[in-house]
Amino acid sequence: MISAKLQREEAIQGDSEQDTVLLRGMAIEARKFLLSFKWCPPIKAIFLGYGIGKVVAVFLVQFREFIKGKDEFLWVIVGDLPSIYLVTDNAPTAAEALAVYCDLADEWADAVLVRKNFAQAFPIRAQPTVENAASLKQRVAYLKERIIPLAKVSNGNQ
Repeated sequence: MISAKLQREEAIQGDSEQDTVLLRGMAIEARKFLLSFKWCPPIKAIFLGYGIGKVVAVFLVQFREFIKGKDEFLWVIVGDLPSIYLVTDNAPTAAEALAVYCDLADEWADAVLVRKNFAQAFPIRAQPTVENAASLKQRVAYLKERIIPLAKVSNGNQ
């Protein structure tokens, strides 16, 4: 599961010194986000799959202990958007994790904008306001148009 393209948390290197500092801070944010859930087992390691400091970062988190039938790895996406975690089953790469994030965020935003039932939408930690939904849709469009193609190239799967 762990690709050579992933960077261990303690060895994260961005495109510049500033990007490195930002990405390492985002790794801390990803850890805090996951640990905010009572179900979260101890974390063994965090790997950067793809990131642009202050914009978005995709981390693969490996758990120290996991129960049979549960996930050993999860993706965590943080940045200038609501953080979420994803299973790796349908997203074996960071670029694919971003694409899944976009689908889930679009669903949530659509539920807010047309006042649908949230029971069907992925739980996003944001106030369900029209402003937040519109802002999230703009960020998702940017991810789809600009960031995901870069992540695909970075992960070597064009």
